[in-house]
Amino acid sequence: MNGDIVAKLPSARYLVLDEADVLLDPLFRGQTLSIWNSCTNPQLRVSLWSATMGSNIEELAVFTINNRWASLSSSSLPLPRR
Repeated sequence: MNGDIVAKLPSARYLVLDEADVLLDPLFRGQTLSIWNSCTNPQLRVSLWSATMGSNIEELAVFTINNRWASLSSSSLPLPRR
């Protein structure tokens, strides 16, 4: 996959990525981001889970979430992180 939206999933309300560090690794990143970008519901809630998350993967996740948020709203809220 090249990262293009394959099919829209407008009714998806939640996207949970377990082992997000693996799913956002370059090996799977294109497929994962394609699915993520296919979820077009403006109220989509994304949850990323991982026992380990390298700073580069975390930066990609924050960048992707912030870009999505910016395209939907002019306000900015802090991202919850635990």
